[in-house]
Amino acid sequence: MLLNKLLSNLSVHVEPFAICTLSEGWRLHLPGPPGVLFHFVLEGDGVIYGPRSDAHPIAPLHLSVVPTGAKHILECSGDFRDELRIDTSPSGGQVCQIVAGSSEQADLVVGCGIVSVR
Repeated sequence: MLLNKLLSNLSVHVEPFAICTLSEGWRLHLPGPPGVLFHFVLEGDGVIYGPRSDAHPIAPLHLSVVPTGAKHILECSGDFRDELRIDTSPSGGQVCQIVAGSSEQADLVVGCGIVSVR
């Protein structure tokens, strides 16, 4: 009962901030987010690696939640040959595009957003 009361007053807000596109053979290193982050797979298959290098396969309509401050990696399926490192989280309030590889050949497309709970 207590859990029902707590959850009934919970408000979750998602602020989209990036679309990440990766080409086959690419890996994208991402910084630890300032808040809880999610990655929602729009297209393609890949892997998300957590801060301890634990691998989790991802596919269309998968949702991955990344805790505050957890550095992580998105990787397109297949062996990676190239990588892009992002050192700071995007800011400015507008949705940005992060491209690892070719913007014309997107094999993995992921929508990213910061979650705030009130």
